[in-house]
Amino acid sequence: MRYAFVTGADRGVGLGLAKGLLERGLYVFAGQFAEAGGELARLEEAFGGRLKVIPLDIDNAESVSKAIAAVSGITDRVDILINNGAILGDIEATIEDGLDFEEMDKVFRVNALGSLRMSNGLIGPILNSDSKLIVNISSEAGSIGSCWRTACMLIACQRRR
Repeated sequence: MRYAFVTGADRGVGLGLAKGLLERGLYVFAGQFAEAGGELARLEEAFGGRLKVIPLDIDNAESVSKAIAAVSGITDRVDILINNGAILGDIEATIEDGLDFEEMDKVFRVNALGSLRMSNGLIGPILNSDSKLIVNISSEAGSIGSCWRTACMLIACQRRR
């Protein structure tokens, strides 16, 4: 049996990745940030014993520790870790606006440190695997050249001056 862990698996890309991995025969640990139920509950019904839904807030060390303990109760290895969990924050504000630094701090903790927290916490099980695959999901907002958002473009234009 191969094992995968997907953060942010309760909707969108994460849900699609979890479903695709299940369809390919993997056992999936699905990190769920939202309330229980929804699409993950339907996947549990469809794939029975190969999906373990784990409540997970990657910004919270205790939540991550509990998730890692849940994994270790089932297996000593993780073949694929997909760090998909993230939050968006304010995409309208530019450097010229009043910025919400508390919100920005939360976005950084979730999007950057959350992935690192998961990778660090699962490094033992990942190293026990023959695959040893960690995937970090991002968006075009992580690229100055490809970002279509106005706030990104303003920063890119300022850098080109």
